[in-house]
Amino acid sequence: TVRLNRASIAKSQDPMMNRLSKKLSVCIYRIKHFLFKPQPFSPLPSTAIQKTCAERLRADMNRIPQDASAKPVNPSWHGFLSNLRGSAQSKDPIAFIEWPEVRKTMFYDAPLQEWKYLIRSPFWSVHRSAILETAVGTPRPYIADPSTSGNLVQHAYHIAQLMEKCGADISSMNDIVELGGGYGSMYRLVRHMGFAGEYTILDLPEFLSLQRDSLSMIGL
Repeated sequence: TVRLNRASIAKSQDPMMNRLSKKLSVCIYRIKHFLFKPQPFSPLPSTAIQKTCAERLRADMNRIPQDASAKPVNPSWHGFLSNLRGSAQSKDPIAFIEWPEVRKTMFYDAPLQEWKYLIRSPFWSVHRSAILETAVGTPRPYIADPSTSGNLVQHAYHIAQLMEKCGADISSMNDIVELGGGYGSMYRLVRHMGFAGEYTILDLPEFLSLQRDSLSMIGL
């Protein structure tokens, strides 16, 4: 038994075996992701607040002038912003993550390496409850843990890096400025991690509207 244990320890410390093990884990993850593509969270019955926020999102998007972002934005964005406004009018605002403009540019399925780093991080106890996903927006569950999403895993991974390598304490910060806030996922995460300071998002009118109303749907 002693010999077997020693052999096992030696094997686990072999750099080549470790690399092969990591590659195998990634391959298994990719196969699972391909064969069992997660479906969006089943939407719960909408609350009165969520319905109000959804209607406000449509109204806000409709009020934004077509050329409101003309000067600061690259011309290639004009069509994208127009499509985003169109989705707000024609698609379900509560399922905004499934809009093509949001799904393709603001929602990311974190690779397995980021998940492994996160659960081994000394701050995992802080992140565990903060990355619990909601059904608002109908995000797709993360394949390694269906209680969260790939987006929240990636956000938490970057914050864990900041905390571990720079000694940052999110909960004690006074101010955070985010350049381009997507649909507000990072804001939600740091609030759930205990951040109580001033959070500023610099973004285009369409995205600011999406952030305000999507966050209001979950009570933030």
